[in-house]
Amino acid sequence: MKSTGKKILGGLFLLVFSQTLVFAQKYTPEVESRIKKVEANLSTWIKIEGQPNWSLKQRMAFYHTRAVSIAVIKDYKIEWAKAYGWADTVEKRKATPTTLFQAASNSISLNAMGVVKLAQEGKLNLDSNINDYLKTWKFPYDSVSNGKKITTAQL
Repeated sequence: MKSTGKKILGGLFLLVFSQTLVFAQKYTPEVESRIKKVEANLSTWIKIEGQPNWSLKQRMAFYHTRAVSIAVIKDYKIEWAKAYGWADTVEKRKATPTTLFQAASNSISLNAMGVVKLAQEGKLNLDSNINDYLKTWKFPYDSVSNGKKITTAQL
């Protein structure tokens, strides 16, 4: 079971994002409607009377963003994925759902969701020492850790 958890944990992030690479671009009318709402109705976290909603295109222009890729996850599956703008402005290459972007802090919440799902399925023990799941590198416990082991839950 630990071996399975190790493999799944190690490849979870890549698995979720690789699904966008093969995701079909044909959507139901219901999903198309939700996509249009995202594209046309961006606003601030707090709605201020009289302040307009912006389109995705307007926000990209405002923030000087060349490309954006959006993947919406529903029930642990990618419901839709779409890209906007230019992956390369010099070559005039449009961004697509397969364009690679730096995930940055977005990956933290996605990874946390995957870890919780693995724990729910019994494939990962949140109270186990992280070295039980690490393969090519082990955390070098020393005198600083005072003999305390780091668990997945603490990460």
